[in-house]
Amino acid sequence: MEFTFAAIRDRIKEHLQNAASRTEGSFSMDNIQAVSQELARIMTLEVLPIPDHVLLDTAEGIMLDRRAVDFNETRNPAQKAIGKLKFTGSSGITIPSGAIAVISDLEFATTANGVIDETQVIFISAECVTEGTIGNIASGEIADLKSPLNGVDSVTNEDAFSGGVDEESDTSFRSRIIEKIQRPITSGNKNHYEYWAKQVSGVGKAKVVSCWNGNGTVKVILLSDVFDVPDDVVVENVKNHIEANRPIGADVTVSKAIPVPVTIHVTVVLADGYNLDSIKSQAIDGINKHLSQIAFDENKHLSYYKVGDVIFGIEGVIDISSYTLNGGTVSLQSDFDEFFKLQEVIVNGS
Repeated sequence: MEFTFAAIRDRIKEHLQNAASRTEGSFSMDNIQAVSQELARIMTLEVLPIPDHVLLDTAEGIMLDRRAVDFNETRNPAQKAIGKLKFTGSSGITIPSGAIAVISDLEFATTANGVIDETQVIFISAECVTEGTIGNIASGEIADLKSPLNGVDSVTNEDAFSGGVDEESDTSFRSRIIEKIQRPITSGNKNHYEYWAKQVSGVGKAKVVSCWNGNGTVKVILLSDVFDVPDDVVVENVKNHIEANRPIGADVTVSKAIPVPVTIHVTVVLADGYNLDSIKSQAIDGINKHLSQIAFDENKHLSYYKVGDVIFGIEGVIDISSYTLNGGTVSLQSDFDEFFKLQEVIVNGS
């Protein structure tokens, strides 16, 4: 049955029991029109989307969170970046917990008290007030306090802040639940270690090597949720989580995946109206998408021809005159603990 306005209106007209005018603009038809429009709206906007809201392969947002409860899973939350703030000033000055340093609108708060000693310097643990990757800043970026502190001359971060992670995306969360359903997870098998690793915020993929250094040893290799090298905080969180869940007696090593740099030089023939900058931007996006799809692939292989196909498929590219992958014209291979990372794309026209 159709649930359009016209279909509902005609169906109501067919079921009129008493003698009534069916002429457009009559009292009965005006009422039927109004009811039909509201029923069509309810069906289209509220009733028909119900399956997409409740089925695992299509649910999104809060509906996916509620569906995940059936599988005893929760979305990995966002995490705050952590690091240390360096304060300089007069000896004996107390830096309170909650003192805030800033970069533009981004705030970093101390998480402990400290007293500047005779060296006139103190390092205090701090965290970004805002959750997510936005707090992962490079060393030396902080230079100001939100409010002046008497006796404090300067504040900065000598080392980078790290560990900030965005909330797990719907795509990642859904994939993790489906993997749990489809792959046997039991008694500390390889799937179990991969499952534990992915339960930690900031982990996108994990590879497990059993007996890598003798009986009873397990190696877990991590990729970040943006398919890059994870930072030390994420690695430490994975170690702690696995340690709390692993079988007794297992000797577990958690390590970072090693990037294999990929540099591409390509010469293309462009259609009229297209420019090299646009082609380069699309090439970077397309190749990065492909590299994320094959990261930790069992084949450990980056096809020279597949990369060329990605570039050739960009709108505006008529032909590829020539291109090299890391200076050659052959496919690349990676080791079991490596992944391909795009370093540079150089696009020329012919």
